[in-house]
Amino acid sequence: MALKELVPGIGCLSRSQVYARHQLYKGRKTGIAPAEPETARTKVVQVGDKKNGATRLFPTSKAPHFYPAEDVRKPKY
Repeated sequence: MALKELVPGIGCLSRSQVYARHQLYKGRKTGIAPAEPETARTKVVQVGDKKNGATRLFPTSKAPHFYPAEDVRKPKY
């Protein structure tokens, strides 16, 4: 059943009637995503051998190669 408009752009139902008819009061059903465990920013790596070895911290993700200052145009003259 199509609802008619009183005049173009104005429907025959009030806001509350449209709200009830479209069942907006039920709300959206959104699921909650499970929380991901946080990964460490750095990892410890053993470098060298037993005599002169040491531990170093290495980042798990690389830094970006693009920096905002790179896209600034230089004047020609």
